[in-house]
Amino acid sequence: MNPRIKFVASPVFELLAAMFRISTYDEHMKNVHDERSEELDELKKWIEEKCAQFSAEMKKDLALFFNYESFFGLSLIRFAWENDVYSDVDDFLKKLETLPSIQLFSYFLKTGFANEKSIDLNNLNETAAYIDKSNLPDVEKWKALYLFMHKEEAKQKILRLLRFFYHCAAHDLEVFVERQKKSIQCVQAFIGEKDEAEFIKILSTKLLQPVEEMDDVTLAPSVSYYEWVFSSGRDKHPFFMYGTQFFDFNRDSVPDKEQMIQAIKAVADEHRIAIIQILSKEPLYGYELAQRLNLSSSTTSHHLATLSSLGFVHALRRENKVYYEVQNAEIERFMKHLKDFLI
Repeated sequence: MNPRIKFVASPVFELLAAMFRISTYDEHMKNVHDERSEELDELKKWIEEKCAQFSAEMKKDLALFFNYESFFGLSLIRFAWENDVYSDVDDFLKKLETLPSIQLFSYFLKTGFANEKSIDLNNLNETAAYIDKSNLPDVEKWKALYLFMHKEEAKQKILRLLRFFYHCAAHDLEVFVERQKKSIQCVQAFIGEKDEAEFIKILSTKLLQPVEEMDDVTLAPSVSYYEWVFSSGRDKHPFFMYGTQFFDFNRDSVPDKEQMIQAIKAVADEHRIAIIQILSKEPLYGYELAQRLNLSSSTTSHHLATLSSLGFVHALRRENKVYYEVQNAEIERFMKHLKDFLI
């Protein structure tokens, strides 16, 4: 039985995604597959224009909450979704204002492959130990501890940051939401033309999640996220914000020259090679894999996403955890294409 799929267009999700994109522009560009896109050129120009409007102090706060390795601010996507305030930015900000600072911090901890152990946030030692055992880099661990020790100040900082950017980008968000809707229509057209089961299969591969085992799945496109994907939610009710260029339904079964060059670049990374080697021995779930690699959750997630786009890694669920395993047949197929390409 296929899961129920819900599509959502949201200015709140786009607001948060845009702030993350602006703050992590250079890191994002390292993972873009097609740098020749007119849409990407347009997005680059927009990011540069908005970035110029931030003061030095605002840029520091942006880097604090929307860092590439920790992305505390993106956890508010989950807050907006769970509290049904994703359709209107003003409603979202009003709801956030009423959220106790300690609960806001609890959302900050929901970043990537977090340790699933529940903790008492009123206990300093327990919270500090939880942060210390996380997959965050040391600098981001210190930031997390700072946010915990100064919870009310952190709340006011991120509220000021969100209000400022919303003031700068309110009109742009309306345009972006219309593009979100077009992206949704494109995906729905594919489902209507092909088959929902085929889309579920593509979705499972792209998202590195056993989607066919879910009860329901929420998909929300983002212009700012372009080719990336952000996951949230729990167990059989996941939420995914995906870039409007995330799906490529017209990809040829036999890669052309440009696709082969991009694939070679994607594989030629020591961490991705290490992931393939580690997962070839045994499937691991995300937190385990990040610990084994000594990498942050964010970095591990992006490497997995790249390998998934090539079909090299697949996800499967065991009890309440999602494990990742190598797809040997896909790697062998790639090697055959590589041989044909080179010789």
